[in-house]
Amino acid sequence: MESAPWSCSWNPKKSDELLVGTQNGTVNIFDIRNLNGPVHSLNIPGDFNPVVSVATVNEPLCPDVVLVAKLTTAWAFECNSDGTFNRYLLPLEGPFLSMTYEEKSKQMLVSSRPNSQINFARHTVAYLERTSEPDTISCNIVHAFKGGCTAKLLAKTSCFLPNNIVAGHHETRKSILLYSINTGEEVGSCPTHDNLVLDMKGLDTASGKFLVYLNEKKIEFFKFNVS
Repeated sequence: MESAPWSCSWNPKKSDELLVGTQNGTVNIFDIRNLNGPVHSLNIPGDFNPVVSVATVNEPLCPDVVLVAKLTTAWAFECNSDGTFNRYLLPLEGPFLSMTYEEKSKQMLVSSRPNSQINFARHTVAYLERTSEPDTISCNIVHAFKGGCTAKLLAKTSCFLPNNIVAGHHETRKSILLYSINTGEEVGSCPTHDNLVLDMKGLDTASGKFLVYLNEKKIEFFKFNVS
């Protein structure tokens, strides 16, 4: 690659497809059976901001869509039958920290830093929607959960948990807060070691439901009970 990788993800519907977001703002799509070069490269002319997160969407409303979160903008790229892509700017406010897409709920989760207009971090839950006249892809915000007044590290600071729960780091409260997507209310919290969160994930196992997060020193597990 001509630029350093910043983010990556697998395409869950195409097991041989790897997406890599780069420092110069390009998303390269590779077929891992032939890594001599990308199959497709997605970019926005004149926008060289790094790609902080990339994800794929495969659902009837928006088949074969690549979601791209750059430092200051978020996009949906839709693949056409001839292999070309249409791009759509999503109405979300950055600067962005991370973005994930949950196939089961068909929702995206985007974490953002404070900016000149909003003095706190946000963990935003939204779903994609297709509009007509003109035909375009946009998103509709379900909840924007309030984070702390700072977001020091560029990291994955939120994730989906089982039972329609969202976890989001709150630096001011030195905790990971749990929010209900159903009600929009805070339903719990977990303390953070040294108030650093580099990555997090929700697990639903035979042994229980867990929130797992990574800091600079270790991985911590929290087991929680939800009805």
